[in-house]
Amino acid sequence: MDGVRPSNALYRRSYAVLGPVIGLVRRLLPDQVVTTAAVGRAMLRVAREGYPRPVLERGDIAAVARGSGAA
Repeated sequence: MDGVRPSNALYRRSYAVLGPVIGLVRRLLPDQVVTTAAVGRAMLRVAREGYPRPVLERGDIAAVARGSGAA
């Protein structure tokens, strides 16, 4: 749902202020910030192919979404 804007003015302002910070953190620590799109890709891949552990951490989700995680 790229491009969807929150209807709440406070959320819009928060996103405007925090957006650049989150982008920087995502570049510096890619396994620590996972988008909802990446979570969705990881869920579909794990449902199709399975995963060795029953609980996935952020880094696992990011790796599976990229296609480099153990599936």
